[in-house]
Amino acid sequence: MFDMNREDKTILILSIVLFINILVVFFITKNPDKGKYTTILSSEQTVSKKSATQKTSPQQPIEQNIIIELLNSTSSKYGKRELKKYILVKEQGGFKLIKMTIFSHITNSTYDSYAIFKDNTVVAGVNSEKTIDSLKQAGVPTDIVNEYARNQTDV
Repeated sequence: MFDMNREDKTILILSIVLFINILVVFFITKNPDKGKYTTILSSEQTVSKKSATQKTSPQQPIEQNIIIELLNSTSSKYGKRELKKYILVKEQGGFKLIKMTIFSHITNSTYDSYAIFKDNTVVAGVNSEKTIDSLKQAGVPTDIVNEYARNQTDV
């Protein structure tokens, strides 16, 4: 029938073992664990993801850096949250109304929230909400207060 010497058998066995090893490595790298996939932001989003935790950089707007730092600093209380999008809605009298799209790792979803800034300081939003009266007492222009209140109640 098929006469094989010892050397031929060894080569055949080593070839089969090598082929099986290549298949195993291929399937492991082709199908990584679910948690090992990376998130790629779409082109419409304005915040870039640099690593597993967001970091601020000098090139980013100061308000964006402040928001990212506040989200990171309260992750033990609110869970991990990432800023995905940042839009300046209105600016008046030194105050800025910012719309933020935030991704929550707890709910695995995004939501919109608003914040009011003055001189690179958060007046309301991100981690604290203020009443309309307290915002008016702080000198926030009525247009910004009304827009903030209207958007905070949109669900």
